[in-house]
Amino acid sequence: KSFAEKFTPVNLEQLEKTYGAGGTVSPKTLLTANVISRQSGRVPKVKILGKGIISKNLIISGCAISASAKVAVEKAGGSVQSL
Repeated sequence: KSFAEKFTPVNLEQLEKTYGAGGTVSPKTLLTANVISRQSGRVPKVKILGKGIISKNLIISGCAISASAKVAVEKAGGSVQSL
């Protein structure tokens, strides 16, 4: 059994439904919005994946992000703050 902590995947389509324009996406805000749930009592690591379309300018913070999702977020006017 691996002790490496796995990432919880979140797709762009989920962010589009959950956040308003200018919103900040982080593991804590995803938890508050019930998009993800705690793992072993802790806030999980999150990876944003490129499935779906994003049209809002979101700020991604504290999350890993796929290359395609990063391009989509930046194209929509948002920004990605690295881990």
